[in-house]
Amino acid sequence: MSVRAPKDDEEARRARLMVALGQGQSVAAVIEEITGTAPPEELVETVKARLKAAAEDGMPFDLASFLELHSEWQEAWA
Repeated sequence: MSVRAPKDDEEARRARLMVALGQGQSVAAVIEEITGTAPPEELVETVKARLKAAAEDGMPFDLASFLELHSEWQEAWA
């Protein structure tokens, strides 16, 4: 699952409309959907920061790969 910022004002407007109509999901809900477990707040904040940085750089962010690597890192340090 790759995530990116809206490519133009029209796409951003459509995204805001979908959220206003209740069709959006929180970052925590998306993480939980991918991982199957409720994420800690620290992970949610980290993902939000990574999403913001990717949007500012104009680069896509592969959320599923990031979460997989994060899980592997956690297991290695457990």
